[in-house]
Amino acid sequence: MKTIYSRPDIPNRPNRNNTVIIWAIAGLVVLALSGFCIGGAIAVMRLNPGLLSNLLPQTDTPLPTQPAAESLNVAIFSPDQTSVSLSLSDEPLLIDALAKASAGVARVDLMVNGQLADARQGDGKQTTLEATFQWKPSAAGIYELQVAVLDSNGARAESDVYTVTVAEPSATPAPVFTDTPEPTPAPSATPTPIIAVTLPRPTATSGSGGGGGVRTPTSPPSSGGPITVRRVSFVSAGRVGTGNDAMATLSIEFTGGVAPFTITGDGIGAPITKGITGTYADAGITYQYVHFDRITSCGAQVPGNARIQDAAGQSVSFNYFVEIRCP
Repeated sequence: MKTIYSRPDIPNRPNRNNTVIIWAIAGLVVLALSGFCIGGAIAVMRLNPGLLSNLLPQTDTPLPTQPAAESLNVAIFSPDQTSVSLSLSDEPLLIDALAKASAGVARVDLMVNGQLADARQGDGKQTTLEATFQWKPSAAGIYELQVAVLDSNGARAESDVYTVTVAEPSATPAPVFTDTPEPTPAPSATPTPIIAVTLPRPTATSGSGGGGGVRTPTSPPSSGGPITVRRVSFVSAGRVGTGNDAMATLSIEFTGGVAPFTITGDGIGAPITKGITGTYADAGITYQYVHFDRITSCGAQVPGNARIQDAAGQSVSFNYFVEIRCP
């Protein structure tokens, strides 16, 4: 038998296979921890996208500013509906428009079926221009009306399209003639004596109610009687664009005169010719009223002076005071 001796001063040699396994396990643990950290960082960045930008150094370089866009628009305020029906025998259609251009209004055009029908010139400096057109069709049919504005730089903007349906005038029925029997003469009676009475000449009166003023006749009365203005009242108002400008509709109430009537005065861009809008009775007197538009501003206390003239040439000037209330 062979005897094996061990020396206590020499340590036992470790097993090489065990060492390799330990290092392999350590490497796998490190890889697992690295993957977990990377995945967690990605998840945090998805939940808070601004986190990375907050961690990066910030610069004080300002963003470039964009030049302000120029304002250019035009809108039609009369008629107040985009669909209008009328007859060839009606009065000319009144079209009121307001154009605004920050570069200055050069011209406002009235377009009918895409063709230029009328125009109002601006000075190219004023930024707001009210234009009033009177258009009368030459034949029945359907027309498309539109207003366009041209600024001093040559830029152009157009309003909404208004559709106007024009009908033929209604036929007047032929008169029917019937035989009328000869009247039986009444017995003669003793004539009643006629007494001549001279009445004093009427004088101009002052109006009453909201917005009335002194009414001064400037021409002889027409066949409809002398025009006597009672008052001017507020009807409605609509804002123009995004500012405080407004287009107000007012009503003048009066007696006498022969339609149609033409109204001119403060804030009215062009003479407005209209027939009677309506009538009403008060204290046994029947009054007529006509609506007309003027440019003003919301909330304004508006004093004004205007003139109304009838078809027979009679004209009366009047003062008024109204408050403009916008929605």
